[in-house]
Amino acid sequence: MLGRATGRWCRRAATKAPAAVEISVDRSELGVLAPPFQGTFATPLQEEIHRFISVFGPISVAEYMRRALLHPKLGYYTTGSTPFGSAGDFVTSPEVSQLFGEMVGVWATAVWHGLGSPRDTRLVEFGPGNGTMMCDVLKTVKRLGFKPSGIHLIEPSPMLREKQKAVLSVQHADVPVQWDSQLANVETGDTCPIFFAHEFLDALPIHQFQFTEKGWRERMLAIGEHEALQVVLSRKPTPASALLLGSDAVVDVPANPAVGECIEVSPEVQLAVEQISSRVVMQKGAALLVDYGQDRPSRQSVRGVRNHEFVPFLESPGQVDVTGDVDFSMVRKVARVWGADQIRVMPTIQQGDFLLRMGIAQRVESLVKLCPDDADTIITGYERLVDPEQMGSIYKCSAMVHASFNGEFPGFPTPS
Repeated sequence: MLGRATGRWCRRAATKAPAAVEISVDRSELGVLAPPFQGTFATPLQEEIHRFISVFGPISVAEYMRRALLHPKLGYYTTGSTPFGSAGDFVTSPEVSQLFGEMVGVWATAVWHGLGSPRDTRLVEFGPGNGTMMCDVLKTVKRLGFKPSGIHLIEPSPMLREKQKAVLSVQHADVPVQWDSQLANVETGDTCPIFFAHEFLDALPIHQFQFTEKGWRERMLAIGEHEALQVVLSRKPTPASALLLGSDAVVDVPANPAVGECIEVSPEVQLAVEQISSRVVMQKGAALLVDYGQDRPSRQSVRGVRNHEFVPFLESPGQVDVTGDVDFSMVRKVARVWGADQIRVMPTIQQGDFLLRMGIAQRVESLVKLCPDDADTIITGYERLVDPEQMGSIYKCSAMVHASFNGEFPGFPTPS
């Protein structure tokens, strides 16, 4: 759903991360309550979360993310502000240059051909932002002879839906567009889906755990004396720690963790990948996933982004984007489990490598010749997308396709 430099793409250098959050011990089960907060609430949502905790007790980091981003009236993505672009809090790859969406369109067209050019093919995008990428994708696939039978956008934010409608209705009125809040609401049928999840998984709620002398304990949010919200450690295992870090865990839990070591797990990312991979199998489709992260679980990546700067994730709830790194090793593992022998899962590669494999350098040469007055802008956007020191290595790409796909899969090396 979103572009950064080790988090949404920020202008500040990647090394300028927010200071570490102080950890205390959850005393709620001891019957010892923290003194009431004496300060002023930064936002209405901070006050609401504070009141909720005062009644029901500490909440998980995942629950905080869910409220901070998607609270119906006070959430970051539901309040009517514009988080995307130079005037917002962060910039995404499609907004850096049309080249990104064009290369995704080239990829989608090649995948469509490899799947047998099914007549009823829909493009499905999760968290489409302002609709910029889908517009660029549609321009490209139409130019290449592939006209999708429809577009399906998975977007829970009413405010962002209106922005997407405004863009797509003007530029692509000839392609039917539908909106849903979640993939589960989308009918299956005989349609072949091609999924895009660009900066979507990073915004899904994340649970954080820390290893102690008594084992893994979940990092929770409680009421502080000097801070409206503070991070604490649960005294006992929580249902989330028992489920997500147990023997059936799909994440690679450290075998011999050191005291103080942290790990992050997102069951909602797992669920999203399960749903996508199951649709790829059932409907003989494909999916492209682009986000920032690594091929391993993250340790402590949850952060806030505001005005192109990293800030503590608890700052100004509802007015700050909250995001975390994606564990691509888990993504591939879940897809293989659900797809079995009916799915091909591609290795994780850097965004720059994917774009170069799709022909972005050749496209730049062509555009510069056609539009010499815009050469500097075109080249600057290209370099920002592929340069390993910029977006090229921070963002990773993975993909999956039905096993019936014919030929070499575009954009990725052959799976080993």
